[in-house]
Amino acid sequence: MYVALFLLHIAAYLDVRNDKSETTWLLLDYESDRSDKLKLSQTGAGGLEELTNVLDDGKAQFAYARVTYSNDKESKREKFILVVRLYPAPRRRKSSTGSMFFPIRCGLVLAAR
Repeated sequence: MYVALFLLHIAAYLDVRNDKSETTWLLLDYESDRSDKLKLSQTGAGGLEELTNVLDDGKAQFAYARVTYSNDKESKREKFILVVRLYPAPRRRKSSTGSMFFPIRCGLVLAAR
């Protein structure tokens, strides 16, 4: 099962990276509030505007997106961004000594390459 989920994530990632594909972003969520496993929740072709509409304020989410960037009329480049969205509520984590809470600051981290 985990291998199938991993391959699904890789396939979605490669789809976003493919310039010939219409898919421009993917969104990963945790399986549940107590889980530390990510699942592919959505993909889309509507660019950053569509991606920002599907982000949930109550969840920690991770997104990967392709954007088109140009300095002038003649040049066009594809850039990729990683979006790490954290939420303000404490998240329950597993540890070797049992369960514990740790706070996560609310924020949005963007990394472009």
